[in-house]
Amino acid sequence: MSALAAEAPCRAVSYRRVSSREQAEDGYGLVVQAQRVADFARAEGWEHVEDFEDAGVKGELPLHERPDLRAALAYVRERQDDPIPITAVLVDRFDRLGRDAFESLTAEREFRRLGAQVLYVAGMNGDDPQTKFMRHVMHGMAELDKDMLVARLRSGKEAKAAQGGYVGGRPKVGWRAEDRELVVDPEAASVIVGICKAVAGGWSLRRVAGHLHAQRALGQSWTANKVRGIVRDKRYKIGSPPMVDPRIWNRANARLDERRPRHARAAAA
Repeated sequence: MSALAAEAPCRAVSYRRVSSREQAEDGYGLVVQAQRVADFARAEGWEHVEDFEDAGVKGELPLHERPDLRAALAYVRERQDDPIPITAVLVDRFDRLGRDAFESLTAEREFRRLGAQVLYVAGMNGDDPQTKFMRHVMHGMAELDKDMLVARLRSGKEAKAAQGGYVGGRPKVGWRAEDRELVVDPEAASVIVGICKAVAGGWSLRRVAGHLHAQRALGQSWTANKVRGIVRDKRYKIGSPPMVDPRIWNRANARLDERRPRHARAAAA
């Protein structure tokens, strides 16, 4: 039995968490967390009496938005007067309790107020000043890791979008989503090509919009601004093969540039 077990209580509950994204990843899913926590409790000689898990819950959410973390808190509170109360909450890693340092420390404080200490399989347990400081650092690192991951995902989506890739949401006119991938919608693509050819041939945005609107093309209403947005969208001229011939796209955009007011062209230059 370790020094920690000698000082620690005998009854414990555990808390596990994964976000929706993490559910699809290997390494630290709910099953792995459960096994690590169970091994930890067994090695310390503690009675593991209840397990709580928040599946598909983001780590930055506050305590009141975590159903099972709230349930764990209530469970500990209800057993304060038991002959052997719950005095430990076992968590696999710091980022499993949360990915927001303030919210994680708040949860720790709430459990401690009820006489239960949050203990991590990953370590950094204890109340001495140096350990408490390092625990704050680890919570901060969990939050930083989350922020960096969000930044990487955002950059990846932006790069994919710049290359014409699908990043979720409503597909751009000309494509449709199938099995989480974008495929060309032949009917819509023909309209897009027709728009670019018309503008490249000298039609005004208003004239193109009026023609499309009269036909109720693609079952939509059409405005000059909507047509402009399509002509200006670079995604239509990239890909293998591109939806719109780059030469036609460039010619259409050159026509738009020619029609811009003189002061706007000067400002852009």
